[in-house]
Amino acid sequence: MIIPGNHDARNVGYKLYPDFFGKKHRVKKIKNAKIVALDTTVPDIEGGRLGRTGQDYLRKSVENLPGVINVVAIHHHLIPVPDAGRSRNLIDDAGDVLKLVSENYVDLVLMGHRHVPYITRLENTIMLNAGTLSSVKTRGYHGHSFNLINLYDKSVEIEVIKLLEDKFTVECVKKYKLTD
Repeated sequence: MIIPGNHDARNVGYKLYPDFFGKKHRVKKIKNAKIVALDTTVPDIEGGRLGRTGQDYLRKSVENLPGVINVVAIHHHLIPVPDAGRSRNLIDDAGDVLKLVSENYVDLVLMGHRHVPYITRLENTIMLNAGTLSSVKTRGYHGHSFNLINLYDKSVEIEVIKLLEDKFTVECVKKYKLTD
């Protein structure tokens, strides 16, 4: 699944995106996971927002079904990310979206934007920020990285994999039990 980032929405890219990639919000079920991909970009603006339409789409897309892991993928941050520089790159409506995530059984939120790998748990939701594998805009000593996510029936395992000296190295592995 592809979601746009702030650079994709620049220079009228927001008009081209649907022609190449389809709808800006979408849902895909893969085995025991339901992935809700949401566009948080605002044309020609660094920051983002989900907005009422996106919030309604999120609310209608996630549900508490036995054995289903709800995953939300967005570009911008819902929470501040350490070592990412200014924290003003949260989506404008982060508080409202966090409330939706918390109240609507979202197990995992995937974020990006500032190119810093970070994992934390907020109430029952795992918040995972991606690093970057290809951008020259790495932050501090984080370098290039990507995440490998394994979803199981009642748990998730996340590996942060870094590119160090031309080889991939597992930096950390975190395992989380999902709540019922």
